[in-house]
Amino acid sequence: MKEFYTKISFSFLCICLFLSGCGQNDNLFKQINSNISSARYSFLEQENLNYSIFNGILDKSFAKKGIVQTTINTKSQISSHVVLADGSVIAGGFSILNNGTSVFTLAKYNKDGSLSSSFGTGGIVQTAIGGEAAINALVAMPDGSIIAGGYSKNCANNSLFTLVKYKPDGRINPTFGSRGIVQTLIGNSTSMIRSLTLLNDGNILAAGYSLQDDKSPIMTLAKYNGYGTLVEEFGDDGIVLTQSGLSSQFFTAITLPDNSIVAGGYVNIDLFTKVYALAKYNSLGKLDSSFGANGVSLTPIGMASYVLSLAVSADGALIAGGYSEGVERISFFTIAKFDNKGNLQSNFGENGLILNQIIPNSNRSAYTCSVIVLPEGAILAGGYATGPDISSVFTMYKYDLNGNVHNNFGNNGMVQTKIGNYSYLQSLSLQKDGTVVASGYAEKLGRVAFALARYK
Repeated sequence: MKEFYTKISFSFLCICLFLSGCGQNDNLFKQINSNISSARYSFLEQENLNYSIFNGILDKSFAKKGIVQTTINTKSQISSHVVLADGSVIAGGFSILNNGTSVFTLAKYNKDGSLSSSFGTGGIVQTAIGGEAAINALVAMPDGSIIAGGYSKNCANNSLFTLVKYKPDGRINPTFGSRGIVQTLIGNSTSMIRSLTLLNDGNILAAGYSLQDDKSPIMTLAKYNGYGTLVEEFGDDGIVLTQSGLSSQFFTAITLPDNSIVAGGYVNIDLFTKVYALAKYNSLGKLDSSFGANGVSLTPIGMASYVLSLAVSADGALIAGGYSEGVERISFFTIAKFDNKGNLQSNFGENGLILNQIIPNSNRSAYTCSVIVLPEGAILAGGYATGPDISSVFTMYKYDLNGNVHNNFGNNGMVQTKIGNYSYLQSLSLQKDGTVVASGYAEKLGRVAFALARYK
């Protein structure tokens, strides 16, 4: 199945910040509304699939109303999820135990939205690691096992790159790392996985950040084999550190058909400004000098901007979703389209960028946490934004390849779903039947709970 048929990378919990207007981008702060016609692409015929156009309507065959919430302990949040071949969904994040400890937490849902009785205990698996731990990303392996990545803290309170491999029934696979767990200290005190990617060679790429000697975050990649061992041929004994600006982090990464890797996040170019950042590497972890400036492409948008998710569009371009912020502390739903050299594509949005305020002329914020490409070729961006009653709600926008909003999608191109008193969409993925699963967290009876919705 081609790369754009799957969930591509994950994303870490969106951070609350926002976007401003640099003079040349003032016109970007208007909501984009354009009539477009939907087109189907030849790759659908090549795959012999018969998808209908995605309309963003809640699929009532999922948990009877299209939405499911699961309360786990005192608090629980989904950071990422994966859709399995049978249509079931495994969601991962963390939950807080009664003693206040954060633990790796997974929940498996059947295709109808019910919890799977054959997974863990009543569909739930919790794994305590060190003094604190949380999942930020998941990847499904060909054998049906799941690898969860995030962080855990050791006895010295250092945060470590952390991976755990689970069998299809939720039990930890003891052949992976040390009794199923891999912890890697990168730098001098803190390192964290934000994203996991299954590479074309079967290895796993972890992207995130680590603190080095100057105590500033630095963009960090690590490559592991199926047994949890670092792949020595990649970078420096399995690890690649990329210094750019005063500090930097990765939130997402994808692999391309030529085995190259593109990772996205931000770079602090000075004390006050963070910029959209993409870095491209070959399969051995060496920066591609033909991409951006010596392998790194930096795009200032407002006062600060962050790439949280990456996808490859139907025309082969890179789609980077995230958010941007401005002097009035308002963040914008942000999408950018880049060519294979890291340059903005001028025929997309306004000079390669879309900045959507969701509610124009307000002080409300919006965040793009996940982008995927639909079988029809359209771009679906998901995250969270203010809803009609001012609370945060699951939010999706649908764009064509030129960045025009599909006005026949939802309300002027936008679908919002309120779950509980507030809800935050973190991750999107596509199922084989053309439906889309969105996951995150939401309030339920006064607690923060796992939340999923499925749309058709």
